[in-house]
Amino acid sequence: MYVPFGRGSVHGIGSAAAIGCASDGSYMVIADLQSVSLYSIEPFARISNVLLLSSLPNVSAKSHHYTASANDKEGSIHTSDKKVPNLSSVESKTTPSTLEAFQHQIDHLQGSTVSAFSDTHPSKLTTTVTVGQAAVQDSDANQKSSHLTTHSVLGRPQYIIGSPSSPHRFCVATTKGFILFFEVTDVSQDIQQQGDVGAMPSSILASIESGPTIINGPFHAHSGNSVGQTTIGKPLKHLQFDPASPTPRPLVAHTLTACGVLHDYILCGSKIGIVDFIPWGSASFDPSRTIDLRVLVTVLKTATEPPPSQSGAEHPNRQSATSIYATSISSNTISNYTVILINTGVVYVVSFCDKKTKSVKSTLLWDDLNNPAVQIASNNSFHLIAVGDSTSAVSVFRVESLHPKPSVHLLYTLPHMFGNVPVHPEADFNLQSCLWSPDGRALCCIRRNGSFSLSSVFGSHLADGRCLTFAKQPSCCVWPALGNHLYYISDISLRRSSQFLELDDLHQPLDQHEHSQHQQELPPRLQRLCCLNFLRSSRISTHSLCHEESVVLIGPSSIYLHPDSGADASTRNNVDRLCDMHWQHVQIPQTYRDKNGLIRTAAVDSTGQYVAVAAARGFMHYNTLLGKWKMFGNLNHERQLQCTAGLAWWKSSHIVVAAYSDQRNSDQLQLFSRVENLDIDRAAVTHTMSSKIVALNVLGDLIVFVTSRRRAHILKITPKTSDSSHSYAALHPTYTLEPLLVSDISEHISHLSYMTELALSYVKLDGLTPDLPSSISAQCLIYNASGRLYMRPIEAVVSPESDERYTLGDSILLAVDVEAAWISPMQSTNQSSLLLDALWLGCGRMGLKVCEHVLFVPKPKVWFPLEHSELNASRRVMLTFPLDTSPLALLFREAVVIGATVETCEGRTPGGLEMMTHSVYRKTQLNMHPILQQLLRRGLFRPAKAIADTLIELPYFLHLLELLLHNVLEDEAASPNRDANQWTANSGLLLPTVIEFIQQYDQWLDIVVHCARKTEISKWDYLFECVGSPMASFEACVRTRRLETAASYLMVVQALQDAEVTRRQTIDLLELCLEECMWDLAKDLIRFYEATAESLHDQARNNVHRVLREYAMKLLLDCQWMLLGSLEVSVPFNLQEFLQTLTLKEASISDFATALHCMQSDFPLILASSYKDKERINQLNLDKLRYLRDMSVCLPVPDWSIVFALVLRDVNNLTDVLKAVDPPSQAMRLALRLQTHISTDSRLPRETQAEYLRIVRESAATLPVTDYADILVKDDIEREVNYTNSASDDTGASPNTTPDSQCCIS
Repeated sequence: MYVPFGRGSVHGIGSAAAIGCASDGSYMVIADLQSVSLYSIEPFARISNVLLLSSLPNVSAKSHHYTASANDKEGSIHTSDKKVPNLSSVESKTTPSTLEAFQHQIDHLQGSTVSAFSDTHPSKLTTTVTVGQAAVQDSDANQKSSHLTTHSVLGRPQYIIGSPSSPHRFCVATTKGFILFFEVTDVSQDIQQQGDVGAMPSSILASIESGPTIINGPFHAHSGNSVGQTTIGKPLKHLQFDPASPTPRPLVAHTLTACGVLHDYILCGSKIGIVDFIPWGSASFDPSRTIDLRVLVTVLKTATEPPPSQSGAEHPNRQSATSIYATSISSNTISNYTVILINTGVVYVVSFCDKKTKSVKSTLLWDDLNNPAVQIASNNSFHLIAVGDSTSAVSVFRVESLHPKPSVHLLYTLPHMFGNVPVHPEADFNLQSCLWSPDGRALCCIRRNGSFSLSSVFGSHLADGRCLTFAKQPSCCVWPALGNHLYYISDISLRRSSQFLELDDLHQPLDQHEHSQHQQELPPRLQRLCCLNFLRSSRISTHSLCHEESVVLIGPSSIYLHPDSGADASTRNNVDRLCDMHWQHVQIPQTYRDKNGLIRTAAVDSTGQYVAVAAARGFMHYNTLLGKWKMFGNLNHERQLQCTAGLAWWKSSHIVVAAYSDQRNSDQLQLFSRVENLDIDRAAVTHTMSSKIVALNVLGDLIVFVTSRRRAHILKITPKTSDSSHSYAALHPTYTLEPLLVSDISEHISHLSYMTELALSYVKLDGLTPDLPSSISAQCLIYNASGRLYMRPIEAVVSPESDERYTLGDSILLAVDVEAAWISPMQSTNQSSLLLDALWLGCGRMGLKVCEHVLFVPKPKVWFPLEHSELNASRRVMLTFPLDTSPLALLFREAVVIGATVETCEGRTPGGLEMMTHSVYRKTQLNMHPILQQLLRRGLFRPAKAIADTLIELPYFLHLLELLLHNVLEDEAASPNRDANQWTANSGLLLPTVIEFIQQYDQWLDIVVHCARKTEISKWDYLFECVGSPMASFEACVRTRRLETAASYLMVVQALQDAEVTRRQTIDLLELCLEECMWDLAKDLIRFYEATAESLHDQARNNVHRVLREYAMKLLLDCQWMLLGSLEVSVPFNLQEFLQTLTLKEASISDFATALHCMQSDFPLILASSYKDKERINQLNLDKLRYLRDMSVCLPVPDWSIVFALVLRDVNNLTDVLKAVDPPSQAMRLALRLQTHISTDSRLPRETQAEYLRIVRESAATLPVTDYADILVKDDIEREVNYTNSASDDTGASPNTTPDSQCCIS
């Protein structure tokens, strides 16, 4: 999977340029009218000399045919009939004065154009440095004449093609039919061979000394003779014309219109309608392979005779142009066929079946006159051909076979956003380019306005975006190997403002005079090299990730990890963790990248804590918890190790590496300990192989890999037994690799690039097959060949002559169009989920497929078959459901798919350049409800129930069932045959079955009502035809005190039944909510009740007020002032107004002790000094008490004011309350009653009793009362004695009869 990320970059490359890259993607080639040079991919910087095309020998403006004798000049070597440049004979003529003049021109150009090549207006450049020959020519007229002569003879560079057999060679095809061959050498190797820098050729030395380097546009001059300073960490390349190439001459007649490469042939199409095959490095084309498109079109249209064998080609007419010619050529070097697009919009597939007889077979692929084809692209790894038409839609075809002739069929179509409407050639959304990623996993379509769309190999949409907001007419698109960058050339208008001149993100402030001067000098449009940055999934190159639940995205300089991928069991099901949209960003050390280039592969262990990465050389690993990298201590050891088949973790303790060792000159399989220092000599296991390992995976203790001979090997990691009791041996165990199986798989893997998946699996092919005792735990081998997923069982063969050995059984084709497969690393048991015994397949546009074993349902200690009706079902069913995102990983136990989504936003650089920024976010999708839906549709009720039971502990389990119900309801509600009362098994209705399924769980009432509230009211009738009456569901919820669910059903009852019934049920539910202190729900019910009784608004308000008043009175009688305060805050209830309406009897307190006890329980004061939140809780309770005390003032009696004063320990407040009582004798009676109740209540702690008594005595002492005998009347004494006796009987404790208790004042 590929996703765009970050902000693209723009580089100035002059005008009329062409770009290309090496066959291995190690460097880029840029050519313009005058020169050719090489650039590194990351960072984008020039790494070679600038080779001027004017230095090409034997080029004359008077003739297009050249001979060796007519062009023998100084500076060239004469070898038989070939003339090649001798760059070593050119001496450096650089002088300080010319260098100063050149630097002056560089400073001047930074405000106008920044390019490694000559300006489009040579007359403005007074001094030109020829870097490739280290010569400076001070004559502007001679330089201009030389460039114009070269351009007029050679034409404009149009195509750059890398040699398929060597990354050190490439060619440049010009519009006038010249094929120029070039050779690239590594300067660092030359230095080692020469032994001394001074012994190097003067041309190379000059390029090292004076060659400027371009990074993102501006020139950066380097001084000194050090190679490292010029290369910026990259090996410096030396570019020259291929010494083995022939004398340059036009090899293609007329104008070159298309170019491609097939094996060692360069395919060139011209205006005369002929495609010539030019052998690499040859001086002429191969006439026996020439394809005449005029004959091809005629034969295929008439279909009266087979296509010509083309052996000789009947000497096609090469004198005049025709109306039929090739405009694009794309070849598949593996399958040996070529796709040709001609100017009429017709596409042909031409195959070369027999190399000896050179016979040609062709097939018409596209011939739609209404929608002519405009772009083609061939996918080598998956046998696919993409054809873009005039509507900007892209159709992808699969090549099924090539014998007896190419057979293709349409696989899928990527439609344009405007539908099948022809797009004007000048429209912004006209398709300009269509190309596959280097590994064939993604398809990128670029349009005229610079926008692009990205799709996976089998049609899943990945992202849309663009690099610049003002880029036009993209061309020369190049996607180098590893796939982190995509380059294309675009025409960009020069945007000027009053303060800045915008060029390549380089903005120089100009005054008014300079601005007008630049406005006159610069052309209206220039060509720019635009770069798109991509993140690619490590799943592409690391097969071991098919067993892991982690995600690794590899960028140019960093990796992005799925956070908390190794979370423990207590946090695995955390919803917030699953919904986290962000990534863990880890930067790759600069020192490692400078020496080894871009990261090629990365692997994560099962815990998600450790990550191993590898570039071109060596590898290193990272601890996500500590944030530290561990690298090779010896750089020579790092450089000697070349990872060839990805990485894998074994038990989070060892890294399994398949690599080629330069030191031992052999391919090896090695295990490196995570805790040990990385060193070749410290490898725990080294297993030497006779052939290269190309694919690697680990499952348990088993290692599986495939070699270049297309043989599958399975080895077992076995610990060595040691007799030593030394502690070092115990801490550093050693292991051996025991070979178990070697089998040939070339039947389906005809080429190594076809293998995209390799894994072992515990999945069994037949649930009835008993387990045989074996030393190998895996059951089968699974591999993906160009999208076709095969499974081969591992069979044990017992021979009397030999020990037990294993072999692979017959292959079974599981699925086609498979992009990726996920296989659980855990063995399923009788208690585990059936999902662990399933294969999860990502199939592009088809979504996710699940191959599930359903013949037997696991039960503890017993396996029993399904119902009789299910016995005829397939033992394995393939379930398919769509996805909203392209899957990156799968959480097996959580039933969650992890993908990525891209958001594009427009921004501006500090200078005002408009750039597009792509942000990549993590996206999760639940995938269990479509699986259950399809199982139920197939009548597999019990397997669906068994799978659902294993997920019941998930916090979002009810949401899964709700999605299941919602999807089925939406699909069937509009069906004309939806009568649930006449439902039968053959009626096709699934909703009754789904209702029956969810009724197996206690929360089914919640699921139904939540689904109903998210569905249109028009579909409720059908839903409750299957479920039953909503009133019955409401009453069931009330009986079980599921009040929130009952409140949800009120909406349904309101819509389907009488309004008066709804209001009556609402009042009943409101009373229950108040009893349960569910304030928020009570508030919602009050609002709902008032909304349903708008015509009876006053009556509705009175009914609600009555319910609230009755509940508040009950709370007051129970001394529940805390709940009274919560009631006022939560619902529309005025507590003060309620207290003012109370009578003397309602407001009086009959038992002060009980009131104090309740108040003390509701508002505890934390006295322990060790309590962390003591101060905060005390302050909160005090605030609440003071608020309620102020509210109690409006009561007609002071009883509650006295209680609040005591609880607050406020002597002054209690004194004020008692003084306010009239007459004072009544206040004294209250004090005496209060003292008696407190002293006789055993529920209060003794410290609290003493504190309350002290406050009462101090307050009562201030009363103006002297005759206590008048106060202690008989009635009062009898009443208090009776209260004391009753209190003693209730508590079982004797009353406190101390002298102090007889009177509050001594």
